[in-house]
Amino acid sequence: MMRAKARGLGFTREVKIPEECGFNGYYAICTYKYIPDKEKYRLSMQIRTNKYSDSYKIDTQNIDTQYISGTRENIQSNIDRIVEQAAISGFFTPYIQKYEHLHECMKLGEEIMKDKGEGVS
Repeated sequence: MMRAKARGLGFTREVKIPEECGFNGYYAICTYKYIPDKEKYRLSMQIRTNKYSDSYKIDTQNIDTQYISGTRENIQSNIDRIVEQAAISGFFTPYIQKYEHLHECMKLGEEIMKDKGEGVS
């Protein structure tokens, strides 16, 4: 019998990006997992909004796999603080703009394909 190979990717926390930063309805999806040999948590992020059914991975050298300090008791509040500081500093702005641009391009591409009679119904 063939068995699927699986591995735990950690825990996921969704943190609302503060509206004061100019992006209403956006969330940072934060996946974190404790790495024993580093004695830190590995953190990766994506952004999402209720407007779309997908999310957009933030994969820069700065955040793709960041290692952060924390304990079981405070890791979630540490992540919340990281998201808040990143939002205030404007860190998410270019990623949200790219996410919006990507969806606008897909919308235009879908219209072009429909005009050619090749749209998906």
